[in-house]
Amino acid sequence: MDSYKFPLTHSPWRMARWLISYGIMLCPAFSKANASREMLVTAEGDMVHNLWQDIFYIPNPTMAFVGTPLQVTTFYLFDFQAQVVARVFAGKAYLPAQDVMRKEYEDRLAYRGTGWDFYSLRKRGAEQDYVARLVEWMNKDAAVTGTEYMRGHT
Repeated sequence: MDSYKFPLTHSPWRMARWLISYGIMLCPAFSKANASREMLVTAEGDMVHNLWQDIFYIPNPTMAFVGTPLQVTTFYLFDFQAQVVARVFAGKAYLPAQDVMRKEYEDRLAYRGTGWDFYSLRKRGAEQDYVARLVEWMNKDAAVTGTEYMRGHT
């Protein structure tokens, strides 16, 4: 995928074929209980599967999703997530190995279960903890790459 344009003017079916041709698994016939390691969205439509840190698609981390956490200070958090994505894509922060991302995701899945609650940060301090984890990761890599340190939004 050196370069591509997303076909915004095409029908939903044509867009789905385009997405699948790039290895993105949209599986409306499968339930979340049967989601595989490659699936992204299942029939329920209430969860995006296989994202590390609620952002990076584990099977292909060049695909990032900003805005998956629920019950948050939306604009601040999503802007912060976009800054994280920009640093990773610019080579100023590094993703862990795929097996590490997979283990963290599966541990969280076992603890939180599937559905809307998986991405909910409604508990007191949950959003701040999430941001603190991302800041710690960004600043650990900033020390290596010589990038400016990052501060959280809250």
